[in-house]
Amino acid sequence: MDTSKASAHESKYLVSLLAPLDLSEGAEVLVDKGYSSEANEALLRSKGLKSCVQRKRSRGKAGDKSLGEYNSPIGKRRHKVERVLGSIKRWVKTNGERYVGKVKTHSQHVLEALSYNLYRAPELLSLSCGG
Repeated sequence: MDTSKASAHESKYLVSLLAPLDLSEGAEVLVDKGYSSEANEALLRSKGLKSCVQRKRSRGKAGDKSLGEYNSPIGKRRHKVERVLGSIKRWVKTNGERYVGKVKTHSQHVLEALSYNLYRAPELLSLSCGG
C-alpha cells in the first residue's frame, strides 16, 4: 500500500509501485486509466510485463467499439479489487481523509484495511473450512 500527495497524478508512481514486486516476465499488470501513458507502456515493455492498462478515449470524441472491447475484460477483473476498496470505504464510513499530512493519511489507510480484514476473517475462515 502506498499513499501519495493528493496533488500528484497517480501515473507518475507506477515505477515505485512496481519496484518492490518480484514479477515474472510476462506477468499481467492491471491498473486503471490513470496509468495510461506512453511512458508507462514503455516501462512495462522494458520489464517484460504484459500491459493490462485500461485505455482512455480521446477527449471530446466518442469511444470506438474496439476501445470498449479492450477495456471491458480488464474492468471485469479489476472490479474484484475495486469492490473491496468500495466495501472498506462503506464499512468505515469514510468520505475523505480524516487527517492532514501524508504519514497520518497513510496510517489511516493501513488501519482501515487491517480492520476490514479482521472484520472479514471469520467469514473467510469458515469458507475455507467448508462451512
